[in-house]
Amino acid sequence: MGKKIILLVVTGLCFLLNMTARAGEIDLLVNKLVEKGVMSPAEAQILVDETQTEVAKQNAKGENNAIPKWIQTLQIKGDVRTRYQWQKKDTDSTSRNRGRVRFRLGIASKINDAWLTEAGLATGESRSSNLTGNDPRSTNASFLNFFERPELRLDYADIKYKPNNNFGLVVGKFAPGDFLYKASELVWDDDINPAGASLSYVLPTGIGDADMFFNGGTWVLDEYRSKNIVSADNSNAFGQWLQYGQMGVKGTHGKFDGKLAGIYYNFNKFKGHNLDFSGGGNTKDGSSNLVFDYDSVGASGEIGASSLFGGLPFNIDERIAIFGDFIHNISRGSISGRDGFQVGAIAGSKKVGEKKTWSARYMYARLQSDAFPDCFTDSDRYSGATNIWAHKVSFNYAIAKNVILGTNWYQADTIKGAHNREQLLQADLLVKF
Repeated sequence: MGKKIILLVVTGLCFLLNMTARAGEIDLLVNKLVEKGVMSPAEAQILVDETQTEVAKQNAKGENNAIPKWIQTLQIKGDVRTRYQWQKKDTDSTSRNRGRVRFRLGIASKINDAWLTEAGLATGESRSSNLTGNDPRSTNASFLNFFERPELRLDYADIKYKPNNNFGLVVGKFAPGDFLYKASELVWDDDINPAGASLSYVLPTGIGDADMFFNGGTWVLDEYRSKNIVSADNSNAFGQWLQYGQMGVKGTHGKFDGKLAGIYYNFNKFKGHNLDFSGGGNTKDGSSNLVFDYDSVGASGEIGASSLFGGLPFNIDERIAIFGDFIHNISRGSISGRDGFQVGAIAGSKKVGEKKTWSARYMYARLQSDAFPDCFTDSDRYSGATNIWAHKVSFNYAIAKNVILGTNWYQADTIKGAHNREQLLQADLLVKF
């Protein structure tokens, strides 16, 4: 009985120490107790294992009173990707061969039941000769200039308020995934992290598993710009903003799932001004200023099915889906190229991460010259230009857990004007942690 009491006291002591001391210090204490015959080696190992398991459970739930909750819930994630890229246009005498690397590191912490903060760093690429790492559509760093060190920049930093599963608010610079539904990269490159504020709200319909959802926000494109001639009181200065509102429905029924949404974009003060990071394609005057505005409406949708055929070989039908995006410029003016769309299909694993999981995707895009600002669209698709059509084929395969081989192939050309077809091939090795 006395030994059991001693063991119970020691267990409690080790539990307290495990919350405030390093693992090595606890191991040292337990080893001393074994040396003095207070407990056997087997009892010591059981004690350490049970204590570590219990503390890990409490940390995961944020219930360890000896450690601040924001530390217990702190999450660290990131990835490293190396890429070989081959690129050639019909008029090029030789192809371009590039080596590239991407590094991203992010942290997130749940401050309490409703508030979350997160931040991330990423490598970057430049689109001008005198700036480094400033391209909002790329987190690549190309192998250039005799082993120079690329820059690591702030990728996102935001505060989120989520008091329940139905409402969310974010402010700062953030990844838009939870606050903007899109089925593809028709008008938004995946690397773009907007700055400003957005909200989302999910409203259960009471009809099966169907929910309505609403997204909206205000994003700051450039808070202060000046025209060519600025008055003494800066009355000619202006800011460029984007407001958007999106409404849709999503749900599941048996093996099927679906999502459909409409969206409205309000771009202010674009006509008569130029764009930073333009990919080319928008109609401009002789001073490289935009001829039109870009207020637009669009739609995005996807229909998928899981194990539809009862399990095809290689898990081809673990999930199959078709998807698409559409955009239409509704601004005034004689705009001949107002529309854009992208359609595609995907098959394979729902998520590529576990060993031998995979996915294959095909997309076709057609984006007219003034359907959307050419500074936001997919930067790999004809260098991010509008006035293009493009095919894209992608394949990803996990050779080990969180170790993924991937390929992307593009074929693209202009819709109007001189044609110059481009082929682009990317081969990736991605490691997540």
